[in-house]
Amino acid sequence: MSGLNVTKNYAILCWNVRGLNDGAKRASVRNLIISSGATVVCLQETKIENWNQQLLNETLGPDLVTNCTFLPSSGASGDILIAASERFLKLLPMQITEHTVSGRITMLEENISWRITGVYGPQTDPEKIVIMQQISDLKHHMDEQWLLLGDFNLIYSVEDKNNQRVNINMLNRFRDTIDNL
Repeated sequence: MSGLNVTKNYAILCWNVRGLNDGAKRASVRNLIISSGATVVCLQETKIENWNQQLLNETLGPDLVTNCTFLPSSGASGDILIAASERFLKLLPMQITEHTVSGRITMLEENISWRITGVYGPQTDPEKIVIMQQISDLKHHMDEQWLLLGDFNLIYSVEDKNNQRVNINMLNRFRDTIDNL
């Protein structure tokens, strides 16, 4: 968050958890959140269709459970959860689309606000083109201080790929989208 005069160090944890339907996995995520000191958490692919207070507490712990917003799972994919520590931050949900969750975070001590958008990108190339346009369109609703994070299911450079199948056109389109933001 360059350009902000912040007196507290904030820790952000972003993770594609690949399913939280198992209690032991929720406990592992909660333990990592707590041990990392994360004050903002963005989880993708939780595979939870119906979040409730018990599931939120088992996943996030008590400091984040009441200060969150989410896009529920549609079947086995497409979900995002954003949470912020209520001790230091206020998260106001703003906008939810098919592949994004956006909110306004206010740092309580500093009384400074900024926007956050969590992304869980689609799998098919035509849908990837649509999500890049949707993300570009979101910029018009965001403040200058905006954090965009998540699992885009896209790569910015060839080195980000773990095999030889690289769609250079899609890579360049994603790079252009990010650079234009």
